[in-house]
Amino acid sequence: DADWAGTVTLRQLLNFSSGLPREPGAEGEGVIFDEDGYALAFMDTLGDLGPQSEPGSRTAYSNLGYMHLGAVIEAVTGRTYAEAIDALIAAPAGLTDTGFGVDTLGEDRHLHGYAGPSLERVSGHPISQRYSTGGLYASLRDLERLSDAIREPGYLSETAQQEPSQPAHQHSWAKSCPKQTNNADNDGHGRTSNIRFNDGHGQADGRAPRRVARRQ
Repeated sequence: DADWAGTVTLRQLLNFSSGLPREPGAEGEGVIFDEDGYALAFMDTLGDLGPQSEPGSRTAYSNLGYMHLGAVIEAVTGRTYAEAIDALIAAPAGLTDTGFGVDTLGEDRHLHGYAGPSLERVSGHPISQRYSTGGLYASLRDLERLSDAIREPGYLSETAQQEPSQPAHQHSWAKSCPKQTNNADNDGHGRTSNIRFNDGHGQADGRAPRRVARRQ
């Protein structure tokens, strides 16, 4: 019911052009689930955190935007976010070693990341801390299964299958991010990777891979 709800599109939430703030509070505070595991009621309390710029006019990373996407998934599917990921993505693709950190995988079934001079652990969070902004782990075998499933008819709609090959939005987040990876002031998220969509045989319309920024 927020005043801005009718002006921000799902695509803008997805490509970081919604204008919403980066976080609803301190990074990693997460959400509060109700007794049934839904975050919808909590997300409704954040309606006053509206866009800080005109939606679609610029690109700025926003975990808050992705939290709202999680709430949209809950509202549309009638499932909790974790249930929806399992029922609509993991199960149809045959993923058997994919889950949300300590909630579904425990402490010993995934690698942990560490940061800073004191090597503070920055992984293994409960789903309430990351919600729909991250924290989903998968084995390499499951990633291979997912890659195969995406190319199979019926797993995605025809429109969704075509989406990755479409030209990037002129305000795409990838274009706006710095491409340095060894900056001492880097927060650990501005890393780069080669991203290339192909037909499964290593070919992508004859062009070299693009170098783009990737946030982890």
